[in-house]
Amino acid sequence: RSAVKGNPLITYIRPRHPADASVPFTGLAEGMFLSALRKAGVPLQQIRPALTLVRERLGVAHALASRRLYVAGAQLLWEVSEEGELDRDARRALIVLRNGQYVFRDVVEQYMRRIEYADDDYAARISLPGYEVATVMADPQINFGRPFFRSTGTPVNAVLSRLRAGESL
Repeated sequence: RSAVKGNPLITYIRPRHPADASVPFTGLAEGMFLSALRKAGVPLQQIRPALTLVRERLGVAHALASRRLYVAGAQLLWEVSEEGELDRDARRALIVLRNGQYVFRDVVEQYMRRIEYADDDYAARISLPGYEVATVMADPQINFGRPFFRSTGTPVNAVLSRLRAGESL
């Protein structure tokens, strides 16, 4: 296929050192929502132009990390899709009419509910998916944004390093 043209959808920074992080917390939140869109079956070729219009209409730089997209996003994306940015199948995969309002489908809602927002309407804390027996969070104010267990606050990397050292679970 042809090369992708356009700006990245997820915020990143060029690390000064190879071991430094390249995705800031905002990028993690954007990645969560982008993952939900992809799981709903919306192709990237349709997400990119739709997000451009959403950013313009909402007036936010990081729409995927904003509560404003969670609150008004389904209606706005429906309107945007009627302008030809999302095809009918992608629109059906993403948005459904419920109680007279356009809302995100359950697959998208599941991911979006994992994001807690701050007073400035941007992501403040994320419950990370993929953990079966524990709730793992990421919060830039705790443990420098590295994942930790919600129940104890213990950093995940502390537990993993002890397991790698040979301690039993």
